[in-house]
Amino acid sequence: MTLEQKAGAFLGVLFLWFSPFLSFYAITSVNCTGGEAFGLYAALPCSIVTALGWLLVFKINRSKMILPFLVPAFLGGIWQSWFFIKLAKGHFVDGVSACFVITGYHPEHDASIVTYILLWGVLSVVFWLGGYLALRTLFKKGDHEIDE
Repeated sequence: MTLEQKAGAFLGVLFLWFSPFLSFYAITSVNCTGGEAFGLYAALPCSIVTALGWLLVFKINRSKMILPFLVPAFLGGIWQSWFFIKLAKGHFVDGVSACFVITGYHPEHDASIVTYILLWGVLSVVFWLGGYLALRTLFKKGDHEIDE
């Protein structure tokens, strides 16, 4: 594996680790001032960072040695998807606001909750689709380098 491939794999993994931390920070820093959960817009930059991470892992690295380093990324992806489901269930099933889902307070609805749900849904799709494509490429027979 060349130095460029190693650097790309390292950056890709860092991006995939950074996305869940950014989304967790955004959710825990939401104070719902005025009943708005503006921090949930962080799903947009998280989607971009996740897509870049998977692109680097998918295009540059063809080594299965990267798999153990993806475990924390998959745990973060599970958490992000769980939050998306929790947010969607809170709005569509329970009829509560995003702030109520996050803090348990502010039962009034904010106007952006559907946007939040869509952004978090996009983040989940980007993560799982990117992960599927990257892993499929890593496990495709005869198409990757032999680990040395």
